[in-house]
Amino acid sequence: MTFKDALNDSGFSARQFAKLLGVSRQAVYLWLSGNAIPNSEHLKAIRIIFGNKVIFTKDKVNAKDNCLS
Repeated sequence: MTFKDALNDSGFSARQFAKLLGVSRQAVYLWLSGNAIPNSEHLKAIRIIFGNKVIFTKDKVNAKDNCLS
């Protein structure tokens, strides 16, 4: 599951999720667009919220190294 799918399924808006993690909305939009991936601290928080099923991709390439597991 992509981060975008997880966020959509959760019912959180990007703004709400940004506030929950203590990041900017722009950071969340960058993650959603695949132009950036969260740092390790934020990956851990996302893992707690969504579980290990979220995959982050950067530059639209599905990078296994970015998978939370």
